[in-house]
Amino acid sequence: MTLRKYVAAAALVTAAAFVALGCEASPTLPSSPPPGAVIVSANQQQFEQAVVNAPASTAFTIWFENRESVVHNVNVVDVAGASLAKGDIFTGPAARPLEVPALGPGNYRIICDVHPDMSAQLIAQ
Repeated sequence: MTLRKYVAAAALVTAAAFVALGCEASPTLPSSPPPGAVIVSANQQQFEQAVVNAPASTAFTIWFENRESVVHNVNVVDVAGASLAKGDIFTGPAARPLEVPALGPGNYRIICDVHPDMSAQLIAQ
């Protein structure tokens, strides 16, 4: 058996083992936002929404769409800058959900930790 055939056979065996064990190479993410999600998107080094609204006093999901091949994330912070919910930093184009705990009524900011000048206002009402 040539080296190339050996490597190909080993790759097939490994893939079959993952399937048989129910393992995945990476976590499966939803392909679309869950119902009621707050949509936030990044493009051209800025959030496309200057202001987003969210329900007050109830947990909700931010559906973050990174529409460019630059790393971004979303981080919900209070007026003092304390992080309340922080999403993963990832390269787009891709989208990920961020579960946000119940926020009291008021104004919050959404920032990108990688690009400090990227921000949007989140109003919980």
